Amino acid sequence: GMSFGVDWSDYGHAGTSTADGRTNDKSFTLSWSGQQTSDAQSYYEMLMPGGGTVRARFDAGQGKSFQATHKLSLRQRDALAARLQKEGKSLDAVLNAAFADDVKAQLKPAGEFENAAAIFAAKKDREVSAKLQEQFSQRVEALLKH
Repeated sequence: GMSFGVDWSDYGHAGTSTADGRTNDKSFTLSWSGQQTSDAQSYYEMLMPGGGTVRARFDAGQGKSFQATHKLSLRQRDALAARLQKEGKSLDAVLNAAFADDVKAQLKPAGEFENAAAIFAAKKDREVSAKLQEQFSQRVEALLKH
């Protein structure tokens, strides 16, 4: 047979449970019989953090945009997408809307910028992007716990 261990150290946080309800104890082993190599590979990819990375984008005009990504396993992403679908929502639409809200929070009256393009003009795009990325990750994590 064939077996290999997977290091889950960057997967979620210790103590939280993974999408399948198993406690995340940092490492567990997946094993298969040798014939299923291709299945094993795809199953491994399904569980691997980053396999189901989610993205959001906000068009700032003038060919510029803000983007954020968050690493999920395919399994987490599929579970999340399925749950939102039951509510009649699409995962991409929900994430892009949330991301747009976060971008708009940087704009007047709430924020200091006239519009998204002004963030680039003020050379604050890197700083704002870092903030947006952090907020995006928090939003995705919050959705997972929902």
